Amino acid sequence: MNRTERNTAGMVATIILAVLLAVVPFRASAAEDRVILEAEALADAILKTGEIIGQEFSATTLLEALRVVAEESVGKPSFRAIGCTIRGELRMGQLAKSVPATEDEAERWSIAAHTEIGLIEEFQEFEFIGSRLDKLILAPAPVGRSRAGQALSSILHLRGEFTLIDCTLEQVDVRRTVISRGLYLDGCEIEGSLTIDSCPEVSYFSLQDSNCLGLVKLENSQFEKTRFFGDEFRGGLSLAGSRFVGSCVFQFVTVQRYADLENTQFSSSHDASEAYWVAYRAWEAAGDRHQSDFYFLRHKRAERAGKPRAIRVAELIFVDLVSAYGRSWLRVLITWFVVIFASTVLLWSCRGIEDSDGKRLKKSLDLLLLAFYFSVVTFTTLGYGDYRPHGAFKAVAVLLSLVGSFMLALFVVVFMRAFG
Repeated sequence: MNRTERNTAGMVATIILAVLLAVVPFRASAAEDRVILEAEALADAILKTGEIIGQEFSATTLLEALRVVAEESVGKPSFRAIGCTIRGELRMGQLAKSVPATEDEAERWSIAAHTEIGLIEEFQEFEFIGSRLDKLILAPAPVGRSRAGQALSSILHLRGEFTLIDCTLEQVDVRRTVISRGLYLDGCEIEGSLTIDSCPEVSYFSLQDSNCLGLVKLENSQFEKTRFFGDEFRGGLSLAGSRFVGSCVFQFVTVQRYADLENTQFSSSHDASEAYWVAYRAWEAAGDRHQSDFYFLRHKRAERAGKPRAIRVAELIFVDLVSAYGRSWLRVLITWFVVIFASTVLLWSCRGIEDSDGKRLKKSLDLLLLAFYFSVVTFTTLGYGDYRPHGAFKAVAVLLSLVGSFMLALFVVVFMRAFG
C-alpha cells in the first residue's frame, strides 16, 4: 500500500468514526425520548382510569409513568395493570423518597435512628392481574458506606397494598422492606425464585394457589399474618430465621426437594405443628429419613403443646421419652434397661422373691443377682418358674411382664423402620 492509499484509508476511517460518534448519541437520545413519550402516555391513562389493559412496555417506562402520576395526582392514586407484559426489572424502590427514621420506627424495626427510610409515594394500591413480569424487586437502594467501609442500606416502606393475581413472574425479590397493608401473590406462576429477606415488618402475606418452580425463601423477616393455601413449592421452602408473630396458616401445601425451618418462631403451637408437618412431608418425599424424623418430632411436640396438661405429661413420659414417637430404637433399648434396673432394685430391697418352696431369700448379693435374673426372664416373658414373686410383688411381676411384651414389640417395629 503506497502513501496515497494509506491517506485515503485514513480519511475513510476518520469519516466512519465521526458518523458513529454522531449517530450513537442521537440513537440514545431518541431511545430516551421514546421512553419519556411512552411514560407520559401511560401516566395519562393511569390518571384518567387508574389502570392499564393489555399493553406491553418496559419496567423503566412504567416507573417513569408512576413517578409522573405521584407528582400530578390529587390524593392517593391507585395503579392496576390487567393482561400486560412488563419487560425488565421492575424496581419499586426507585419510586421512593428518603426521610430519616423516627425513634418509634427505629425501635419497632430494630434499626438505627439515623437510617434513611424510602417511602414509596402515596400510592394506595398496586395491582397486577393476569400480567407477566420479568423480575419484581421491592428493595431500597444503598445510601452509601459507613466509616468502616460497610455498605449502608435504607428501609423501603410500602404503605399501600401490593397485589399480583394470576400473574407469571420470572423472579420476585423483596428485601429490607416494611409492608404496611399486605403483599398478595395469589394464583401466580413463579418460574424462578421467590425471596423475602430481612424485612422488619410484613403486615400480611398471602400466597394462594400458586406454583413456585424455584426456591421460596422467607428468611430473617417478621410476619404479622401469613396464609399459604393450595400452593406447590417445587424448588423447596425456607423459613429460616423468620418470626410469625400472628397466625400462619398452611393448608393443602406441597413442598418438594427441600424444607428449612431452622430458628423459625411461631406464635402458636398449632401453626408450628402445621409448618413442621409440611417440612416432614417434604423430606419424607425426598427420601431423607434423618431430616424427616427431625421435623416429625418437632411436629408431634408442637402438637402436644396444645393439649391438656395431663395428656401432655403422659405423652411426654410414655411416648416421647420412651421412643421419640417411634423414631428412636436406642431410646426403646434404654427404657428396657431402666425398667429392668428399677424392678431389680425394688425386688432386692424389699425381698420380693421366693424360691419354688415358698421360702423368701435373705437380702444379699446373691439376692441382687437373682432379682436381676427374675426381672429379665419376666420382662422377656420367659418365666422359668424356678423363682417367683412373693405376696404383693405378684402385681409387680404382672406389670413387668405386660410392659416387657409391649416394649419388645415396639423395639422390633422401631428397629425395622430404622434399618429394614
